[in-house]
Amino acid sequence: MFEVLNEKIISTGKIIIEKRNKYIDILNRYIKDISKQLSNDKEIVNVQYNPNVILENFEKSLESHKKLDILSKQTNIGPQKDDLNIYLNEELASIYGSQGQIRLSVLSMKLGVFEVFKEIDQNIIIILDDVFSELDNERQVFLLEYIKNTGQVFITCTDINKMPEELKESSNIINIEEGE
Repeated sequence: MFEVLNEKIISTGKIIIEKRNKYIDILNRYIKDISKQLSNDKEIVNVQYNPNVILENFEKSLESHKKLDILSKQTNIGPQKDDLNIYLNEELASIYGSQGQIRLSVLSMKLGVFEVFKEIDQNIIIILDDVFSELDNERQVFLLEYIKNTGQVFITCTDINKMPEELKESSNIINIEEGE
C-alpha cells in the first residue's frame, strides 16, 4: 500500500510543485510593481517558493522518510509541506520588516493575486480588512490611487477616522455596531 500511495504522491506532487513555481513567477511580476507603487519606489516585495522536496529526489526522499511517516501516521515529504518566504528589498520580511512594511508586503501580495485572477475573470472583488490601520498617509494615498479603477472593493476598518477623506467621499459606507 505504501508504494502505491507514494507513486500517487510523486506524480501529483510534481504537477503541484511545477504549477506553484509558474504561479509564483507570474505573481512576482505583479508584486514587484505594486510594492514599488505603494511605497513610492522605496520597497520591492518578492515571494520565494520553497518546495519541501527536490523533484529529482522526490522518490528517494519519500523512501528515506518511510519509518518517520509510519510512526507519525502522516507523509512528511511533499508539496503539503511547502512554504513561501516573503522578501522586502531582498531581506526576509518576517525578520527585518517593520509592522508597516510587513503590512505593505501582504497588501502587495493580495493585490498581486487580484491582478493574476483578473487575467482570468474581470469580475473580481477585492476585500481588504483593516488596511488603513498600519499604513502611513503616504501609503494610504498610493493604495487609493491603485484601487481607484480596480472595480468593486470592500474595506473594513475599526475607526472610520483613519480612512482618508477622499475615500469616504467616494464610498458607500455601512456602519456596524454591536452586530447591527
